[in-house]
Amino acid sequence: MVKEDFKNRIRAIVKQVYKAQSKIDLDVPKTDISLDLDKFPILAKFPTLRDSIIQLLTTQYKDFVSEIQWIAPKPTTFKILLANNQFFYLLYDDITWICKSEGKKYWLNDIKDEGRATESIARLLSYGASKDANASFKDSGDEAATEPGPAEASVPAEA
Repeated sequence: MVKEDFKNRIRAIVKQVYKAQSKIDLDVPKTDISLDLDKFPILAKFPTLRDSIIQLLTTQYKDFVSEIQWIAPKPTTFKILLANNQFFYLLYDDITWICKSEGKKYWLNDIKDEGRATESIARLLSYGASKDANASFKDSGDEAATEPGPAEASVPAEA
C-alpha cells in the first residue's frame, strides 16, 4: 500500500509541474486529440503552432498553406509556405508567437499587431495565384481560343 501511495503522489506532482509549463493536457488520451497529421505532421509536436496559424488564417488554413518547415530550434522558428509560393515565419518567444512577414515583426499577443500580421499575410496571398488557379484559368482560355467565333464562321473564303 505504501508503494502505491508513493507512486500516486509522484504522478500527481508530475502532472502539476508539467501543466504549469505547457498547454498540453496530460489527462486527455491521445485518441481524443485531433490534429491535421496527414498534411502537417509537425503540428503534433507543436500544438500552439496550430493555434497561432488558426489565429492568423482561420480554420481553413489547409487551403492556403502548402507546407510547414521547422527552421531553427532556438528561437523556435517555422517557415510557413503558402499555396502561391510566398512564405512568412512564425517564431516562438518566451511570451508569445511572433509573425515575421514582409520584413516586419508582429507580436501575436497584441491585438493591433495581430491585425497587421493578418493583413500582411492577406497581401502575401494576393501577390500571386496558386498553381491550381492558374491551370484552371489557362484551361478555360485555351477552350475559348480553339472554338471558332461567330465572325470567323460567317466569313466566306475567297478564291
